Amino acid sequence: MNRLLPIRLGCLVLGLVLGPAEGLAFEWLPEFQSLSEEEPDAFEGPERLGSEYTSDIHSYAKPLEWEYAWLTSDIAFDGVIGSTSATQFLMDSRAKAWVEIIPGRLDFRFTWLDHGDQERESRHVVLEIVTWLHRAVGLSVYGEPAMHKRQADLGAALLLRPGPRHEVRLFYTRVDLVRGTRSDRQETFAEGGAPWTAGLVGRVFRAPESGSRDFLEYAVRWEGSTRWRFLDEQSEYGYARRFASLFLQVDTGRGFDVALRLQADRKWESRQALESGADVVEERWRTDRLLALVRAVVRGRGLLEGWEFSPGVHLALRRWNINGRVLAYNEVLPHLWVETPTAGLGADATLRGLLGYEATYHGESGAFEEALGERYRPSREDYDGILHHRLNTGLQVAVGTRAALRLMVTWDLDRSTANGRLWQGGVGQLRVSF
Repeated sequence: MNRLLPIRLGCLVLGLVLGPAEGLAFEWLPEFQSLSEEEPDAFEGPERLGSEYTSDIHSYAKPLEWEYAWLTSDIAFDGVIGSTSATQFLMDSRAKAWVEIIPGRLDFRFTWLDHGDQERESRHVVLEIVTWLHRAVGLSVYGEPAMHKRQADLGAALLLRPGPRHEVRLFYTRVDLVRGTRSDRQETFAEGGAPWTAGLVGRVFRAPESGSRDFLEYAVRWEGSTRWRFLDEQSEYGYARRFASLFLQVDTGRGFDVALRLQADRKWESRQALESGADVVEERWRTDRLLALVRAVVRGRGLLEGWEFSPGVHLALRRWNINGRVLAYNEVLPHLWVETPTAGLGADATLRGLLGYEATYHGESGAFEEALGERYRPSREDYDGILHHRLNTGLQVAVGTRAALRLMVTWDLDRSTANGRLWQGGVGQLRVSF
């Protein structure tokens, strides 16, 4: 075994300790996302969001090139923590440790992710064993152990490798596998209503020695119809979800890269009484989301050697059908990010300046007060046609291609926050890979 492995694992554990512990922007690791125990607590709706929510998501998002570092590393951590409201953080962290126990035959994979925002919370710790029947065909068994057995998941996957850096995963997961027989709580799944998830995820990337950072990820996921019974409340919660995404970055060969990220999902939620006369408000909701991001990464030349310019546009379309009433948020965010060389710190470490401007156009439609009732929380910033302007400033310390720490402050150029203050919030981002 590699003598550096204990050191690398130690750094990984340190990353987990320093990373966020709690909190829907773009999803990472779609093969391990599924129904959570917190899902029935509150239906997903616009009352959780605000006109600057997507701007927060955009400002705090990980740099797109971090995905290439993740794909090309066996041991890696990256994490983000940033404030999205007076009471909530955006949490977006993940870690992995992949080890070949028997080269070419048997692998162990550890994966951890913690994603929490104002639309969804998702935390998973996945342990996986992969047996390679052939250099291009493998079988995987994976699980998510939990202190409460009701929360444990178990799954299997067929892994295909069309090329040395291309892996396709066909997976099936039984969520909360033994909740019906091993739970210390009253809620349980209705007969035939236990949750499961199935789908396909594929990833391919160029070798690091090629000099380019090209990669492609494609995914579809089907979260089966779930019926969750709460006997003490005499209610039943229904849930189902469909998901598809595309994520890529390509070197055009003309001095700039182009990145594209698309994600679409549809989620159904319902609540109904188990018995007539039960004190239950019956509801049927559907949430549709389409998120898109297009960005160019242009490397400076001549006097601007070492600079990096990243213009782009971020689109977020959300629709809610709440008991037959349709509400909508439509947002467009043109933006420009600039990285500037600042100083060399020795030992392969560099300091770079970060500057980002974004404008957010927020459009909305529908009778929000009528549809949401008591949930409706009007704000002077939430109305159709409002335009926000934001400036992000910060610094990045990087050590070669293996580690980077970014600290940024967000400024509200409209002074539309409480008390008209200019300072909006801040974010910390950390990446370590081996």
